[in-house]
Amino acid sequence: MSTTPNGSPQRSDSFQYAAYGNRKPTVPACDIAEVISRGSLGDFNRDLGPPAVIMEDVVQSPLRSPSTKEDGPIYGELIVVGTNGRLRCPPLSAKMKNKFVLKRHAKPSGVKPVYRDAASEGQPTPGAYTVSVTLPKLRTCVTEFETDSTTDLFQIGRSVDSCINFIVVDTEVSPQGVEQYKLNSTVSRYACRILCQREPPYTARLYAAAFDINNRIKISTLAPTWLSPKSNESDGLTTNGVMFMRPSGHFEPGVASGPWREVTVMGGVRELRAKRSSKTPGAEASQESNILTDGCLIDLCGITLLWRSAMGLMQAPTSQVLTEHRRALNDAKMLCPVGLQTLYIPKGSQDGSGSRQPWAYLSCGHVHGYHDWKANDKETRDNRTCPICRKVGPFVPLTYGEEGGYCTDMGEQQCAFIPCGHMCSESTAKYWSSTEMPYALDKWSTVCPFCKIPLSNSKDSFGYIRLVFP
Repeated sequence: MSTTPNGSPQRSDSFQYAAYGNRKPTVPACDIAEVISRGSLGDFNRDLGPPAVIMEDVVQSPLRSPSTKEDGPIYGELIVVGTNGRLRCPPLSAKMKNKFVLKRHAKPSGVKPVYRDAASEGQPTPGAYTVSVTLPKLRTCVTEFETDSTTDLFQIGRSVDSCINFIVVDTEVSPQGVEQYKLNSTVSRYACRILCQREPPYTARLYAAAFDINNRIKISTLAPTWLSPKSNESDGLTTNGVMFMRPSGHFEPGVASGPWREVTVMGGVRELRAKRSSKTPGAEASQESNILTDGCLIDLCGITLLWRSAMGLMQAPTSQVLTEHRRALNDAKMLCPVGLQTLYIPKGSQDGSGSRQPWAYLSCGHVHGYHDWKANDKETRDNRTCPICRKVGPFVPLTYGEEGGYCTDMGEQQCAFIPCGHMCSESTAKYWSSTEMPYALDKWSTVCPFCKIPLSNSKDSFGYIRLVFP
């Protein structure tokens, strides 16, 4: 993978397959771009067969106990930030979801390093899991892995190969205004992997890069690599990096975001690089670990994932709780002060065209139905005058937040993000409006978790507004 002259990441092809010699891979390498161009997986699913590790889709029901007899313990859940209960584009594979539950498998699937000898060079053991690191002077160091009966392995990336359990592809808006998958994605084909302990407390650890269909990780020569002077062990980062952020405490009301860090291929933790694709690694954060705690954000350079632990999800609102809160608001028979029609908050995203759809002035929070009062040629949706308090600001339709995993509490949705109008509790709004995350490669911004649109901060709103219902 190459970079632009200013160091910005380009399409990530960091993990090319190692040379096969006379041995051909059992399954052909396949890129999601080829799948997108065809419109569906078609023959690919039949060729690739079932995924190596099963990840069960989330059921829209109250979360099961972390120790269910039928299915085994649940480790946690990964949620794609920017999805409000569903993917923004139709999925091209059963492994493309807006969220997945990670649970214990019938048989262990984890691996652990056998040794980390920097002097080990040349051909690895046939069939073994390996990590190849190219050091200066073109010296290649190989670390071999063996099966680990105490852990389960989950792999995430852009590739549709059977070794990937969770396919993630970033999206973009076409010139026609239609959301579509990006063909030139900056998400790596083999982005990252997670190892979960099979026994309590079910600790989950994050690692950069994922093994390919030949059980290999080969770090690109464009990525930072090094040899530890203390342990004589080799390690490295991926080209565009795998960054993560742990909240400063429990994912609950009052929680604050923590510092962003970058995880290495072998599980070490580093401070961020000056630029995302820089060949100079950040300083070592030796006092920190790669353990995922409830509420961790994982950024894959184009896709951001939210990790919710099983215990954390027990405190998050289920779809039934959110439905009850929405029903309570509708039962209050909100009446538009201008049109005098009864307002109704529907389920799912709306374009605001319905006559009963609630709209809100984001400068003051007053909720109305859509109306044309003071909507002359000089005023647009971004510049409307509230008929109650006369404040001028955006006038947008409200969308109910349907993904409970983003919520820091079970409070009612009394606030809305600016400028998108997604509703949430005040505690949730405070957290996300103060949590910056990578956005548009080397930029940073606070975003709405339901749509990933950058928030508008001002001295009065801080990215959200408390709603005033009629």
